Amino acid sequence: MEKEGRKLLRNRKFVDTNDNPPAFDRSTYTVSLLENAPPGTLVVKLNASDPDEGSNGDVIYSFSSYTPQKVRQLFSVDPHSGEVRVNGTLDYEEASSYEIYVQATDQGPVSMAGHCKVLVNIVDANDNVPEVVLTSLYSPVPEDAKAGTVVALMSVTDQDSGLNKQVSLRIPPGLPFTLNSFKNSYTLITQGKLDHEKAAAYNITVTATDSGSPPLSSQKVIHVEISDINDNPPRFEEPVYSVYISENNPLGALLCTIKATDPDVAKNAYVSYSLLAGEIEGLPVASYVSIKSDSGNMYAVRSFDYETLREFQVVVQAQDAGIPPLSSTVTVYIYVVDENDHAPQILYPTSTNTSAALEMIPRSAYAGYLVTKIIAIDGDSGQNAWLFFHLVQTSDPGLFRVELHTGEIRTTRKLGEDSTPTFNLTVEVRDNGEPPMSSSVGITVAVVDRVSRIIPDTRRHFKSPSNYSEITLYLIIALSAISFVFLFTIIGERCPPHFIEVRGNGSLTKTYCYKACLTAGSGSDTFMFYNTCGPTGTTGPSAVMTERHLTGQSGQSAQNLIILKNDSITPNEVRLHG
Repeated sequence: MEKEGRKLLRNRKFVDTNDNPPAFDRSTYTVSLLENAPPGTLVVKLNASDPDEGSNGDVIYSFSSYTPQKVRQLFSVDPHSGEVRVNGTLDYEEASSYEIYVQATDQGPVSMAGHCKVLVNIVDANDNVPEVVLTSLYSPVPEDAKAGTVVALMSVTDQDSGLNKQVSLRIPPGLPFTLNSFKNSYTLITQGKLDHEKAAAYNITVTATDSGSPPLSSQKVIHVEISDINDNPPRFEEPVYSVYISENNPLGALLCTIKATDPDVAKNAYVSYSLLAGEIEGLPVASYVSIKSDSGNMYAVRSFDYETLREFQVVVQAQDAGIPPLSSTVTVYIYVVDENDHAPQILYPTSTNTSAALEMIPRSAYAGYLVTKIIAIDGDSGQNAWLFFHLVQTSDPGLFRVELHTGEIRTTRKLGEDSTPTFNLTVEVRDNGEPPMSSSVGITVAVVDRVSRIIPDTRRHFKSPSNYSEITLYLIIALSAISFVFLFTIIGERCPPHFIEVRGNGSLTKTYCYKACLTAGSGSDTFMFYNTCGPTGTTGPSAVMTERHLTGQSGQSAQNLIILKNDSITPNEVRLHG
């Protein structure tokens, strides 16, 4: 009431004119504002007063003409309250501060204005991720590059400031690369050994992280290729190769395929095959096998014979096409497998197309009597050389049998008094091959009243008429020796008892003293002479023996054996083969 009274008095006495401009509390307002402040955020509340009365004292706030248009877009001023608020998106990286010029205008007839400046400092927020810029890339990198070889050059930027601008780079661990830094520049260099065969390329993820709170980061992938060098020789799939091929193979038969791989690439991985020089049975390797250089297929150049060559080995070389080329070798063992390509060969008894072998048995032969034994061999090996003996034909089926494995021919019963004088047998010798092969021999068994057993001489291969004259000579010498034995036994003169002297004659070139003993039907055609008296100039017993093959018209050995022997002295025996 008191104020109203004074006003009325004043109105009565004075008329107010608009003679006072509005005045702000401060001429400059300084405000800090985060750059990520959202629109509508209060920046500052301005306060301007006007001492005039009425409309002359009413104040309206607005941007002055000095305020840039950009500022007018980012901020707003309430005309009545004077509040300055954020009206757009602030960015520290665009402007770190803003100057807002605000005027307060009264409503007088002639308006008056007061001015102030609002200085808004934008506080940086960590709102920008670091950026990695690849300036240079040296790819591909040879796999033999030394440690420290530069692979890439990089720089890093961050639009923030302060700690938000401080950036560090890193790459994943376990890679043969590392980073070196100088200010905001980085180099990617090799660290450790590169191997194209293990990794032909790397996708290296570079991570840039700033020091803001919270920190921001970004990534960049750098593709680095590793170029191959010829650092690996070819490697064979097997340490050795073993090949089995049946004999009598056709020419050009595929033996095996040699395979080698090279972990390198391009021409460094191209493998060619060859045979190393060598000899097999005095002939070059190439005369036995060949190999195709591009595929490694190995072929037989000849037909192999197990009986001639059972196994051999060759060395194969695999070489790549690098510069310089690298190579390795492997040994191939080739085993010739026996085939049943040989029929059994009957050594004894032998027969021809026109005549059978002759064997004799006494008429008194008992059951199980050994007639003869078939001796046969087979040039094959293993089961192909197993021999079995079969009686395939006989004139008396029940009288003879042949042992399956030994080849012995025996009687199955005692011969009768009315037995036929001869029996015809055919024995087949069969091997165990597939298919089996066989040979046969015809045997004529003669029944005689008396027979002396003969031990077959398998060394007899031919007959010579000259043998008969030699036999006669030795028989004469033997008979003379026998006569001397009896004469000395009766008379007991000239030489000590039981000894005789045989003068050298014919093939006997020395003179010997002997004690003689004659045996018949011993189954051998050997003359044995034991030196008892010793030749002149010789001390101690010495001996010489000559053996002759006596063959009769029937192809059988002679049935008489004459032996001259000294029983009282252990002799040294020497055999002379006629």
